[in-house]
Order: sequence, then structure tokens, then C-alpha cells
Amino acid sequence: MTVMLTASNSTDSDISSFTLQAAVPKSVKLNMNAPSGDSLPARGAAKVTQMVVLNYQNKVNLKMKVRISYSSRGSTFQDTVQIDTFPGL
Repeated sequence: MTVMLTASNSTDSDISSFTLQAAVPKSVKLNMNAPSGDSLPARGAAKVTQMVVLNYQNKVNLKMKVRISYSSRGSTFQDTVQIDTFPGL
């Protein structure tokens, strides 16, 4: 399965040092391509995309944890979410 992760910035401040990390169960093989960039201009002026390829057996309950980190206005932020369902599965 190929997943395209897309990030945009709807705030009034630019975002820099944007990184995305993903984790999956050990039974799933994860390959992440390099992101299209690491900065997001304010008000959605551009997006960062990153392609993730997941190789797994159909019987596996696919879950993914995604962590983003970035800097804005001199502060560093980090957030983690878990994705429990994928469209089409």
C-alpha cells in the first residue's frame, strides 16, 4: 500500500524544521521516501508531501503512529497521532 502524507499550514506564521516520523507494527515493513521539503509558509501557500510504502499481509490489522515536529515563532512543537483505519481496507 502506498500512502501520500500531505501537510499544510493554515496559521499566520511560517513553519520551519518540519519532520514527520511513522511507526508500524513489527509485522509491517515501512519505507518512507524523502519529504518534498521541511518548511511550510503561512496561510497554506505551499505543502509538504511524503510518500510512505507499507508492505504487509492482508491478515494484519494495520495501524500507524505518526509524529510531527516543527518550529514556529521561536518555539518547537511535537504531536503524535495514531491512525487505526485506512480508506479502502
